[in-house]
Amino acid sequence: MLASLSLTDPIQAHLDGKILALDAAWRQMAGRLSEAGDDALVRVVTPADGHARLSVDKRGGTLWSGSRG
Repeated sequence: MLASLSLTDPIQAHLDGKILALDAAWRQMAGRLSEAGDDALVRVVTPADGHARLSVDKRGGTLWSGSRG
C-alpha cells in the first residue's frame, strides 16, 4: 500500500521526518506569537487558493503571515 502512495522509505523514517517538520513549524509559530505579545490580533486567513495561513498583527502592523505547509 505504501508503494502505491510513492512512499518507499521505511514507515518509521517517513513518520520521523514528518514529526521533525511539524515540531519545527510549531516552535517557529510559538516564537512568533510570543514576539507579537498579548495584544496582537491572531487570525487564520483562507485566500482563494484554499491554503490557510496564520496572520499575526501586532498593534496595527502585520508582524508575520505564514502559509500552512
